[in-house]
Amino acid sequence: MALADDIELLVGKRPGLTAAQIAESIYGADGYQQKVNSTCRRLLKQGRVIRGGNGYQADPFRYHPGAHHA
Repeated sequence: MALADDIELLVGKRPGLTAAQIAESIYGADGYQQKVNSTCRRLLKQGRVIRGGNGYQADPFRYHPGAHHA
């Protein structure tokens, strides 16, 4: 679960990141966005993050800390 923890920590420090921005922050320019996408969806289901945006290129999903994040 290290990736999930890394994403949760990153989103806590920098709310509003897209999956592409999260992937680049964790993996660099070659970011593994698909891996980040699936992990973000799992975190969303667990309530560890919340998501805004419509998922379109002009309004991408942006991730924020979940309700339990202090």
